[in-house]
Order: sequence, then structure tokens, then C-alpha cells
Amino acid sequence: MVPFTICICTHNRAPHLRRCLQSLVDHMPEGMTVPVMVVDNASTDDTSAVAEEFMGSLDLVCQFAPDPGLSRARNVGWRACRTEYIVYLDDDARATPQWIPAIARGLDSYQPDYFGGPYVPFYLDEKPDWFLDKYGSMYLDRREGVLSPGEL
Repeated sequence: MVPFTICICTHNRAPHLRRCLQSLVDHMPEGMTVPVMVVDNASTDDTSAVAEEFMGSLDLVCQFAPDPGLSRARNVGWRACRTEYIVYLDDDARATPQWIPAIARGLDSYQPDYFGGPYVPFYLDEKPDWFLDKYGSMYLDRREGVLSPGEL
């Protein structure tokens, strides 16, 4: 299996981070350990305490990014990454049961320079009227594989 680290960059969103990390605990495949890195992007809330709650449940390390900005936090993450691949997961996202195995299979099969995949929105409350289902990526007619030249 190709090694990868899941990197979650966060700034003052401890409740979101807790849900995100719990989804990784809930959906980590049996017998599989994937390193998880939380990059605290200059948070002033209890982000670090939330991350520490998951130290025993996940192979988790924390990094601190003192300069605000998602790109800066992601750069801190990739500089600290010790695996061949880094997978960014937003702090307000949730891993699904298929997510980690799909990443592992795709990396093993293709050894890509970079990769991405579909996302499915979820809502803390009711879906906003203005958010159309087609804004998600699941409506695209995509299959697993390498993109053709010129395909985005």
C-alpha cells in the first residue's frame, strides 16, 4: 500500500474539527493505520484541545501554522509530511466509509502525481434553498482512472 497522510488545516473551528476527526475514527478500515496531521492555523479557540482528544484513537500529530491563511497552513502540512502522499481533508468535511480505502486503492493502482475525487455535501441544518444538488460533484459522469489529455 502506498503511504499517505491525511492533513486537516483548521482555524478557530473546533466543533467542525471534532466532527471531522470523529469521522476518521469511525471509518478507519480494520487493520489499517493512516497518519493524520492537524495543522492549527493560529487558532485562539480550543482547537488544540480537540485535536488532543483524538491522540489515542488516531495516529495523530499536530503542527502549528502561526501565519493565518489556508495556503500557508497547507504548506506547513506538506513540509511536515513524512509519507509519499498527502491528502487534504477540510475541517468541515466528513470521511465516509469508502473514502480511505478508495484513496489507498487509487494510489496503489495509479501512483499519480496528484489526484482528487468526488464530494458529497452534508448539512448541519436543512439544506439552503440556494444550494442546488448540481453544485456537488456527484452529478458528474466520471469513472475512476487517469484523465485524458486536455480533460479537466
